[in-house]
Amino acid sequence: MRYKHNRDGKGRPVDENGFLLWVMEDDRKGMNLKKKEKPTHTTLYCVGCDFTKQVPVNKTFSHLCKECGDQMVGKHELAAFRNPITKVGQ
Repeated sequence: MRYKHNRDGKGRPVDENGFLLWVMEDDRKGMNLKKKEKPTHTTLYCVGCDFTKQVPVNKTFSHLCKECGDQMVGKHELAAFRNPITKVGQ
């Protein structure tokens, strides 16, 4: 509507290419952007096998794998469980 109003005010026709350029310029300037939606679910990974599970983002604790019974963790924690850090010489 803003584009149409601008074009009508200048006595110029509304066209698809002009609108596309208008939107691209707004995007470049960071104008008229939609607010990012927060995710409602996240994926948990089993530390013992390859099982995954979708859970609400506010309930990511106390989940056990249905396949093997091991703990379910976020992706960022998975490497620490599968490849624990050990001291040199042990």
